[in-house]
Amino acid sequence: MIIAAGVRAQVTEIEKYNTAVNTFRDKFGALPGDMNSATAAQFGFTTRAGTQGQGDGNGVIEGENAGTYCEVCQYNGETGLFWVDLSSANGKNLNLIDQSFYTAVGTGTAGGNPTPVNLYMPTAAIGQQNYVYVYSTGGQNYFGLSGVAASHGINTVTVAPALTVRQAFALDSKVDDGLPQSGRVQAIAVNGAGLEWAQGINNGASPGQSASPTTMTCYDNGGSSSNSMLYSLGTYNSAYNNSNKVNCWLSFQFQ
Repeated sequence: MIIAAGVRAQVTEIEKYNTAVNTFRDKFGALPGDMNSATAAQFGFTTRAGTQGQGDGNGVIEGENAGTYCEVCQYNGETGLFWVDLSSANGKNLNLIDQSFYTAVGTGTAGGNPTPVNLYMPTAAIGQQNYVYVYSTGGQNYFGLSGVAASHGINTVTVAPALTVRQAFALDSKVDDGLPQSGRVQAIAVNGAGLEWAQGINNGASPGQSASPTTMTCYDNGGSSSNSMLYSLGTYNSAYNNSNKVNCWLSFQFQ
């Protein structure tokens, strides 16, 4: 019951963010974060450069790092402006999402974590130190759901699995097809300045590869690329029913 309640709460949160994005686009004619500099100035939103990854209005949420375009970088650029735009304009809350956010690089000791992550992106409803962030790949926008850390002085996130295999399967099944590498919900996340599949911590198997189950896998195909990739619930090898192991992260395509 507790797992089911957490899954419902997380699905509701993602739906709320999708609704907020669509409401914002209908009202301002642009995606939050991606809004160009002229439109931002017209409506009193945070100033942006209008360059790629900094409010270029191309319909995808991209990031930048120290002025350099970086598709999935966080905090600075459109990936950080996304949450700022949804929460305020002219210093007034838009009431599209709860909480206020900002994009300035956090303070902290060298090599340590910056000002708390929840000042840059919302804490996930499912808890367990999961956060929700945004990125794009292949021209599609996504909400990422994972544990998040960040090094002081840079604008990229480092993720960690913070969902159990059972939770990931339940979320995927409730929203999509229940398969980790297809559909609108997939077991992939931003890690640093790239994307990583969650077959195992820092050892992700891409579609079409073989993935043997271990205690660390989020999904596997029993070690045979001819099998479908499934969440590691012991389907191919009952010794590796990882239901309650915290091995997964997910991404949800915008609707």
